[in-house]
Amino acid sequence: MSFQDLEKQDQRNIFQCLKYIYQSGMLDEREIKKRIGIKIKDLGAVINDFPFIDDSDGANGALAIKNCLSEVCDNLKFTSYDWNEWFTISQDCMHESYNQWKKLS
Repeated sequence: MSFQDLEKQDQRNIFQCLKYIYQSGMLDEREIKKRIGIKIKDLGAVINDFPFIDDSDGANGALAIKNCLSEVCDNLKFTSYDWNEWFTISQDCMHESYNQWKKLS
């Protein structure tokens, strides 16, 4: 499982990303299912598993991590204010955590 192999800071960064998609309201339940690939209740279960997220092939954790990071890093647009409301790191740091996870997955 690659998530457990990440540095703790990368794990925390990814956790912030998962929580953003789950809590922010930026995507409604239907959009979460469509864009993340799992139901909102399943995303909540992945979040509840932190820091022991199962991101093995086919697991909800893998879909959640990959697609939430993709949305936050590549698809959704943020003002500086909005970013800082949800994240304690820079967008570049989030991209780096995404890259670290991709290397291990």
